[in-house]
Amino acid sequence: MNDRFDEAWAIVLKLHADGKDPEAEDVHFATEEFYQMRRQVAADKAMASQETLMTLFTKPSYRKRMICGFLTMYGAESTGILVIYSTFNYKFPRLTPANLLCRLQCAIVRRTRLHRQLGVDPGGGLCHSGLLR
Repeated sequence: MNDRFDEAWAIVLKLHADGKDPEAEDVHFATEEFYQMRRQVAADKAMASQETLMTLFTKPSYRKRMICGFLTMYGAESTGILVIYSTFNYKFPRLTPANLLCRLQCAIVRRTRLHRQLGVDPGGGLCHSGLLR
């Protein structure tokens, strides 16, 4: 709200009521919701004034959220999809993620066909079992 309560009230009233009848049930609901919003903002400001950067490490619930966020970002970065996508995007400027997946699947199929024709398994040895033929 940033201490602009009049503008916030106008928006809440616009969302919930048509503004024609000030005694309507919608206006009463909007008033109650706005009251709750103002109380929540005041409570959040009071809580934020007591917390520091060290609270991220000392409070267990914040620490758990921070670790989950870190692991999620680490997992996203460690997949290497950005490297693959940027390489293909450099060679093929109009490449979309769906198009990239299609190209990767086509490359795998071509490689498998080549291995079948040569009678070589993907590991490099001869295909003695005949499974790739």
